[in-house]
Amino acid sequence: MTTARQANDNSSAGDPGVLLEVRHLVQEFVLRDYGGAKGGVLQAVSDVSFELYAGETLGIVGETGSGKSTLARSVIQAPPPSTAR
Repeated sequence: MTTARQANDNSSAGDPGVLLEVRHLVQEFVLRDYGGAKGGVLQAVSDVSFELYAGETLGIVGETGSGKSTLARSVIQAPPPSTAR
């Protein structure tokens, strides 16, 4: 079943009921080897988007190491996400 909110993806623009809106959040960490040289990039969170409206509860579930805590920390800007709108 599709709700009116889902049918209109731009419905949150200016909607006073939206408490939190996250769009295309990505969190990456640079991996370093023992000498400090860059060893690659770990993409911990990839393109996450959601809206949280007044009166709603958001639950984030996933396996160990799937990025739940990293997502929560990124949303509160600790550390700031690599990219997001």
